[in-house]
Amino acid sequence: MLLRVPRWASEYRVARLVDVIAPRLRRFTAARVLDVGCGLGRVTTRLQHEFAGFDFKGIDTVVQSEAVIPVERYDGVKLPFEDRSIDVVMLIDVLHHAADPVRLLRECGRVADSLVLVKDHVCESRYDWLRLAGMDWLGNRPFAIPMTYRYFSRREWRAAFADAGLECTTWEIGLGTCPPPLGTFLERGLQMVAELTPRSR
Repeated sequence: MLLRVPRWASEYRVARLVDVIAPRLRRFTAARVLDVGCGLGRVTTRLQHEFAGFDFKGIDTVVQSEAVIPVERYDGVKLPFEDRSIDVVMLIDVLHHAADPVRLLRECGRVADSLVLVKDHVCESRYDWLRLAGMDWLGNRPFAIPMTYRYFSRREWRAAFADAGLECTTWEIGLGTCPPPLGTFLERGLQMVAELTPRSR
């Protein structure tokens, strides 16, 4: 039997992610929001309750039977949406699973009209990598989600955003998505969120 993240820890993470994302959606009176790599859709379903007038869609390369929102499968390369047809594109802990993160970022920038919101990890040392790999394995192995164990440093993130044609307008590190006291040992300095806009807009 595979180890799984305890339900209480998972619920804490989801609630904290909603706290991080919601303020960034409040600038919109209504919006089309695409959750790329939505997984079970638990973050999106909570956001739906707070932003009832928004149109949320979930898309992923692996559709989980336990998903709590409708999820459309895609090939991980081409998003099945027209240019600038989505107001906000969210990538929550997705890019470190992608075979080509820059290509996926560029594709998200193509369909985004206003904002690409990235929540992911920052890895600056071997110790950071060991913590991230352990959490990644524990959180994703039970769902057969592909893992690359490739995590970007701050410098690599800046380069990836630039290569994808995106401008980083805000950047925050230290999100507190692990419940205390675990976060003190497992998460410090590893979690980031970035707001990006396509340079041509």
